Amino acid sequence: MEIIDQHSRGEFFALVSYVPEPLGSTLDRLKHSVGGERSSPAHVTLLPPRPLRSDPEAAYVRIREVLAGFPAFELELTEICRFPATNVLYLAVGKGHEQIREIYRALNLGELHHQEEFEFLPHLTLAYPADLESAEKMRLELDKAWSQHRPAEAFVVDRAVFISRTPDGGWNQLGEHSLSELVP
Repeated sequence: MEIIDQHSRGEFFALVSYVPEPLGSTLDRLKHSVGGERSSPAHVTLLPPRPLRSDPEAAYVRIREVLAGFPAFELELTEICRFPATNVLYLAVGKGHEQIREIYRALNLGELHHQEEFEFLPHLTLAYPADLESAEKMRLELDKAWSQHRPAEAFVVDRAVFISRTPDGGWNQLGEHSLSELVP
């Protein structure tokens, strides 16, 4: 087991699955083309950022225990959407949506529980526009680019990465867990 540094305490922690290559780099370029999120590589969040009620090491043990019951699964990114309350632009999840929700529900209990500001919706964040006008302009640009780069097939989510927020706004990887074999 990887030892988690003591300096991580008091920060925000999350669980994500990074998008594999070559799609991951394509999505990073797509995000950057409109000035989108740069703090972390393209990923789908399994457990949104939250403070921990326990030691990070204990939280990581609990995460691994829960994830032991989940197989790898296929995930499809579908269309560019916008969260109305925040204008955040994202790629919706088609295939794999329910598996992510099941993982989230299993993890968001006990010492890992956190009351989300908004209802959890599986997605891949692309950009944080300042206002509705900027959001609509970016959405059109992203929609056009996504239609040219959208993969024909889903990809497999087979890893979950436990991360912590750094003071400079980046993320440190604290641990990685492989999901069990893909169930056909």
